[in-house]
Amino acid sequence: MPKKLEEISRAEIDDLIQAADDSKWKQVYHVQPPFGFLGAPTGFNYVNGIYHLFYEWSPDSDLTVTPDSKYIYHATSRDLVTFHSEGVKIKPDSLYDAENIFGGSLSKVFNEISYFYTGERLRGDELMTSQLGGYMNTDGKVQKYASPLIRNTPAEYLEYFRNPYVTVTDREVVMFVGTMNREEFGRVLIYRGPSVEELRFDSELDTGYKVFGYLWEQPEFFDLDMDSVFIFNARGLDKFSTNFWNIYQSGYMIGDFERQGNYFIHDDFYEFDGGFDFYRPATTVDEDGNRVLIAWMAAEESGYPSAADKTVNAMTIPRVLTIDGDRIRQTPHPNLEKMRGEAITAEGYFKEYPTKLTAFYGEVYELNIDILENNASILHISAQKHAS
Repeated sequence: MPKKLEEISRAEIDDLIQAADDSKWKQVYHVQPPFGFLGAPTGFNYVNGIYHLFYEWSPDSDLTVTPDSKYIYHATSRDLVTFHSEGVKIKPDSLYDAENIFGGSLSKVFNEISYFYTGERLRGDELMTSQLGGYMNTDGKVQKYASPLIRNTPAEYLEYFRNPYVTVTDREVVMFVGTMNREEFGRVLIYRGPSVEELRFDSELDTGYKVFGYLWEQPEFFDLDMDSVFIFNARGLDKFSTNFWNIYQSGYMIGDFERQGNYFIHDDFYEFDGGFDFYRPATTVDEDGNRVLIAWMAAEESGYPSAADKTVNAMTIPRVLTIDGDRIRQTPHPNLEKMRGEAITAEGYFKEYPTKLTAFYGEVYELNIDILENNASILHISAQKHAS
């Protein structure tokens, strides 16, 4: 049974932080927790010159799956390069989230910075979910709203809602919530209202996808380059060819969202990343108007060597999103160039036999390869880090 944060002494916390900080696996480019288990991002927004990143967190670094009892942690940055830990902002300490917390989204709703999430509580032997929220005050603390934001779940959907994404469009508050229907197929429901306290069920988002995974998590909707983009994380997709080999799939569809009727005319669903260590992305708009994505650089049920040093998992580097046809292109955020040091260059002429270039050095580096001429059908590049 994982320890709760409140059960750990200040001295133990200091030791855990030190062990994580001294770890040989400590990352340079990526957001990591001060110690313990870093979960998926559950709120990412740029407000008044500061980037706010919320993520699920547990003090227990021995976990390989997201725990049943967790917290919401807060980190901030002014440049998306250096992040500072701001501590736990949401604890499972109220009636509606006493059993568990699932993250959601961080939004500016009119004049308030508001955080939205899912809480679980026991009613008899049954787990009940509630869509909850709170506003961030001037001290950076999140003051929870007294009661759930949604009442009366439609009968054709299960009481298994997660990860509310809230946005404001034309002075109307809109909430997208991931769920499944009674046939246990993934769906997203839409709620609307003049304020967060007056949200009412509107309808299911009509994507035309009737059978596509059993649960859709962490939905997000935004406009990009004159198109609408719908992000969601589908559990239960069948593998085919080279697609959907991850444990759970994070992807997107590009198209047109019609608010009247809540239907989405779109292209195919594409994965953001074919690698296993990527899940549940969140986005924001940066100071220059770019759409920026960050995601959980981890996979459920995977072990990582840093666990020996009391910390596991990290975030991906932030990347800028652009649209190219029916696909999203991702490039590292330009602010990361601030981390560049002195350049090391090497040139070579290659035939059919391996050729060794000048030895490179450094613990971490950015590798840029320019191929000036090439008539080969296959090109092999091998990189090796020598043990110290």
